[in-house]
Amino acid sequence: MGFDFACEEKVNDSLEQLKKDILAALAHPEAEEGLYLENLCVVHQEEERLPVRGNPDEVLIALQLLMEEGKVLARDNGEKVAFSLVK
Repeated sequence: MGFDFACEEKVNDSLEQLKKDILAALAHPEAEEGLYLENLCVVHQEEERLPVRGNPDEVLIALQLLMEEGKVLARDNGEKVAFSLVK
């Protein structure tokens, strides 16, 4: 049984797109104070930013990678974690 490199490439491309979606969402003026995970995954009708395409588990993986890359900060307010861009 061989390793499917095409599948790995598809996953990497999907993850890179997800990271771009997250960075775009966090750069939006509505996200000035940061966004909670559920706000990244669900955009309400009155909000102008585009939704992040991915389930919460995928979004968390992408957020972890972005934090490791030094592009995103996580702030815990005691109840929830808010994510924001590194300034």
